[in-house]
Amino acid sequence: MKEKVIKIKTNDNHIIYWTLNTIKTNKLIIFIHWLYSDQNDEIYIRASKYFWENSYDSFKFDLYSERENSRKLINSNITTHIEDLKNVINFFKKNYNYNEINLIWHSLGGLVIINGNFFSRINKVILWDPSIWLSPEEKKEDITYDKNEWIYIVNWWIKFKLNKKMLKEWEEGINKKYIKNINKNTFFIFAENSSIYNRWKKYIKDYNLNYTIIKKIWHNFEWDKVKKELFKQTLNFLK
Repeated sequence: MKEKVIKIKTNDNHIIYWTLNTIKTNKLIIFIHWLYSDQNDEIYIRASKYFWENSYDSFKFDLYSERENSRKLINSNITTHIEDLKNVINFFKKNYNYNEINLIWHSLGGLVIINGNFFSRINKVILWDPSIWLSPEEKKEDITYDKNEWIYIVNWWIKFKLNKKMLKEWEEGINKKYIKNINKNTFFIFAENSSIYNRWKKYIKDYNLNYTIIKKIWHNFEWDKVKKELFKQTLNFLK
């Protein structure tokens, strides 16, 4: 396996830093991290290794980082995520000859992929416990507003800041006019102990969406045996 570290320039003059792990196959998986994470999160490193062992090149990139000229989280929102993902996909289609380009996104990616209407741009989409909206209960419990800085502070296992547009787009959730575009090449993998499946249940039924639920696990799929099951379910759908 070879590893390439490359930079892509965005339409608004930021730099996307990314890593391509290649065994020179004709199938690619693009991994995109969840909120307040990056391409070096353990789950994406392990997933990358698992899938190139199963004949897929893997690509990881940072939606935001502290690197030079990169986009920062405080300046990011669902709209910038959509534009940056378009940029990445166009780069691969222009510069590489993959027969398959597949997309795996954890958590917030549900909003980005559906609201960006990416289904016709790639071969298969796998969404790991994807967000559908920010509930009022979550906002009240986990998020505070800083009037001095005009920003929101998220209080999870670590504190981080979001701008008003990001929070507004997260609260608004999925654009329902695009749900009908979710096709048979899209697969949802939910974590049983997360509340996200219950929010998707109506749409799963109404649109006959492909899905599975991994039992007794939380949103971050934290245990080793659960990661193996997550990767296995993902691979089965890709084949």
